[in-house]
Amino acid sequence: MTALLCLASLASVYPPVEIRRVLWDGEKQAVGVGWVSPQGADMKIEVLKSGVPSRGSIIRFHAARPETFVECGWQWAPWYPNFEGTDLTAYRTIELRVRAQGPQLPGDLLFSLASPGDHHTTPRVSLKKYAKGLYDGRWHLARIPLKDLYAPEMKFEPKRTIQIILGAWNAKGGDFTVELDDLAVR
Repeated sequence: MTALLCLASLASVYPPVEIRRVLWDGEKQAVGVGWVSPQGADMKIEVLKSGVPSRGSIIRFHAARPETFVECGWQWAPWYPNFEGTDLTAYRTIELRVRAQGPQLPGDLLFSLASPGDHHTTPRVSLKKYAKGLYDGRWHLARIPLKDLYAPEMKFEPKRTIQIILGAWNAKGGDFTVELDDLAVR
């Protein structure tokens, strides 16, 4: 009985250990693929290549069409033919390093998650809310509570998560770059 009381006392002093799981470390090509919409020569996704270790992936929106919602996805796991997604139900937060810069930045940069299937996504949330100063040209750590991404009516399946989606409304056309690195859950 005394041992149980000691354990309960320790548990109140020391919070439970959070386990961090890296989904994509930014140092190599993701297992899955990247995509952009609308497709065209003015939008592309590439992995940084240089003489120093990679700092992540670049998503380049250059002269994107005006009055268009531009969107891209970055998969850390394949969905076909062998599904290898991530079960997020044991985690509370998704985090990533992000940097946005350019001469024509969008009003906001939206973030969501996807599981396999057409439009099996979470609601979009403002990345600016979770990465204060996002447009200052520096790297930021965005920590997004997963509860902020879940909605009862969504088709998204947290047990089968494969990708993040970034999107922006381009009222006048955009010319900006988003860099991603160190995608993880806690």
